[in-house]
Amino acid sequence: MNESKIIIDSNYFLGLSLNDNTLRKRCIHVAKKISKPGYQLYISHYILLEVLTILKLKKLLPVVKNMVNNLFSSEFHFIKTSPKLDKQTLEFFLEEKNQKLSYIDASIIVTMRRENIGSLITLDKALAKVAREQGFAVLG
Repeated sequence: MNESKIIIDSNYFLGLSLNDNTLRKRCIHVAKKISKPGYQLYISHYILLEVLTILKLKKLLPVVKNMVNNLFSSEFHFIKTSPKLDKQTLEFFLEEKNQKLSYIDASIIVTMRRENIGSLITLDKALAKVAREQGFAVLG
């Protein structure tokens, strides 16, 4: 797996955007690590939709607009969903024994395998545990 390729979970973006100082400090620490040259950053459409929905529900529309502008003007690689990815995700989701793993989390693991992404940024303990069991590096 290519550890310089990093997929970022929604809770990282939310941690940067919301006023939870504990999460924000952890996210800023990770941001400093990945701001160095040589990293390729990925986000899936599922993650983007989850982040934008949560921020909008929290009535943070200016944050949503700012995030969209920043993401689309940055060097993020966007991974689109497909029927094949959805099928593989559903299979993994149904087979995974960890009951705390969401469908979107399962899609992250499947995407990492398919795209040879070796690292994950997440604050989600259940996702981090499954990712490590699958042989991926976890930051956050």
